[in-house]
Amino acid sequence: MDTDNLTRGANNLDIDMFYRLYGLANISKIVELRGNDISKKDLTLYAEAFRTVEVYDELGFLRLASANDSLLGTAGDIVISVSGVNIVVAYALRDTGIKLSVRSTCPRIKANDLVHHIVENTGVGGGHDHMAGGFIPREHLSDSRLIDTFLKHRAISFYEQSGL
Repeated sequence: MDTDNLTRGANNLDIDMFYRLYGLANISKIVELRGNDISKKDLTLYAEAFRTVEVYDELGFLRLASANDSLLGTAGDIVISVSGVNIVVAYALRDTGIKLSVRSTCPRIKANDLVHHIVENTGVGGGHDHMAGGFIPREHLSDSRLIDTFLKHRAISFYEQSGL
């Protein structure tokens, strides 16, 4: 799954393992499990989140109500499939802080570099060139700043510094 069906960051070992495991797998069980990824409640969260999508050049933003990490990543994957969007910052507000999920198919913007910039001096983050995640604890957020503005400002400034 991390390679997005061998289209994202796949290497020869990933391909070899796919073919080796494919013969051992119960494909009908995989199809059944994959078809039951989300609940009806998740659909409502997605519908609300997709109304929040904003695009700045090739950078997309998505705000999801407090949801599990896999929903956040999946929502980001859907937004990055939009034509012209090559980088996505998806985030969810939680009682304890902000959870981030970053995706990038842009060669000059690595997801892990972007998430490090967003959480710099406020939280933690890490990942890979194409996928990364982060968290900013509530106590490191300013009461006088809007969270959406803070995140978008940090992401856009990194994007612009990376050379358009």
